[in-house]
Amino acid sequence: MTVSAREIRVFVAREIKARTGWMESRASYDLFGRDTRPLRNEAFAVGVPDSAAEPLDRQRASTGMHTHTAVGVKWSMALGLGGPDDYDAALLRGEERLLAALEAIPAGSMRNLGVSLLVLSMTRSVPAGDESYLTGEIRMMASHMYPLA
Repeated sequence: MTVSAREIRVFVAREIKARTGWMESRASYDLFGRDTRPLRNEAFAVGVPDSAAEPLDRQRASTGMHTHTAVGVKWSMALGLGGPDDYDAALLRGEERLLAALEAIPAGSMRNLGVSLLVLSMTRSVPAGDESYLTGEIRMMASHMYPLA
């Protein structure tokens, strides 16, 4: 089964929304967090910034090409004024809740989609100019068959 990068983005966004109740940002993944307009408490954006074909695998129109697609989930969580304790609480509510939601996606639904998802890294920061939010990103790699036809 072949799966496009768009289908992976939609699947991950739908699963996060269903499992966390968070709101998907109107700002695109690339613009999320660049200024304070798209930031909200419990908001996220999913993007698929790049894909690379497995270089040694054959590519066939009938089966597609084995591909690794980067999947990013950017998120924001409101901070209180309590210093490190509020930072820790926002981190717990944000990153850890998203990771739990991603881990809760049934393996069967991923297999049925033909996708294997692996968490690679996590980053977090407080945006300059607006210390009322903690933002972060979870970077993953999706292995799948990309459609050629």
